[in-house]
Amino acid sequence: MNNKILTLLLILSFCKGTGQNLDREEQAFNCIEKVYQEQGFEITTIMKDFEALLISKKYLVDSSGKSYYNLLKQIIDQKEMQIDTSASFVEYDHLLKISKEVNKKSSICSLTLLTPENGDKTKWQLVQEDIMRKFQVEPPRDTAWLCKLLLKNLNYQDFNNHFYKLKAMLAIDLVNEKWGRRQMLPPIGNK
Repeated sequence: MNNKILTLLLILSFCKGTGQNLDREEQAFNCIEKVYQEQGFEITTIMKDFEALLISKKYLVDSSGKSYYNLLKQIIDQKEMQIDTSASFVEYDHLLKISKEVNKKSSICSLTLLTPENGDKTKWQLVQEDIMRKFQVEPPRDTAWLCKLLLKNLNYQDFNNHFYKLKAMLAIDLVNEKWGRRQMLPPIGNK
């Protein structure tokens, strides 16, 4: 349970996303990438390694945004499922394990970049507002709720962007078998 809460806090703290203009998400991701590089890590490599694992286990068809979108949708449809992988994203991502200060630095630079322009709310801000409302009413009892909020505010094309792909990986990690016993998600080919 503590790992789920940690993952949720990381999702909230990493950044505030943007709306129609994905240039700002790319700026935010570049900022996050720089923080990782300062510590000697490549976030894109970490993401590609975890993505390759999800593809090899047949949870993702490929690296497309549509594949991520479909996996999140499958998590919603099969609420008590879990992903059987040899490692969780948090275990692949060294900085999530190493330094809260680095995560804070990453969050601060991302928050600065992703403040809405002209008062327009960004897609990620809408997701965050939904998350905060959810916790004010009642803490979620399943892992599908976060996927629902992501898909409510984002389309499959958004998940082609590194920023939103990172958010999806953190959401997917909530259903990793390492964090609790739930029904296994069948691989894509077994439908």
